[in-house]
Amino acid sequence: MLNKITEVANSLKKWGRENGYDPLIIFSQGAVETGDYTCELSKRNNFFGMFATKGYTGNVYECLTHEYEVVNGVPQRVPHITKFKAFDTPEACFVDYDNYVKGKFPEAYKHKTEYRQYYQNLMTYIEDTNGQKKIIYPSFCTAFDYEKVLIRKYEMLAKGSGGYELIFTLENR
Repeated sequence: MLNKITEVANSLKKWGRENGYDPLIIFSQGAVETGDYTCELSKRNNFFGMFATKGYTGNVYECLTHEYEVVNGVPQRVPHITKFKAFDTPEACFVDYDNYVKGKFPEAYKHKTEYRQYYQNLMTYIEDTNGQKKIIYPSFCTAFDYEKVLIRKYEMLAKGSGGYELIFTLENR
């Protein structure tokens, strides 16, 4: 796990500087979304749960996920085989994420060096692989909670705590 975290952090520090991001903004979000870079998607350099939608021609990783759907008037957790993008390198993921944010979340993109405003502006709807509108937060959170989780993770990492002390500090970003 530490090797993956180090690889992502080092790649992101360089990429973030070159592309005008505070790299810790993206690193923190990736850590939240991947369980600190331990999930299967992170092994495929997908740190944000990006779907392989219709027309996507890159590498794909398929896995069983669960979505909440209304079935016979009752919300139920329903299993799905979901296709996710699989990237060859962390940088390829960052480029795809950057393009996605630029196109879908222009207000967040304007604040890519201001973490609170950035996360606040991610709290909008996205489309899943079936074209259904969904809010961009894990099923266990409200949008407000997800924003708070992202801010807390960022601030914890910025202080040099949470197990990343030697990898990602304010001094070496």
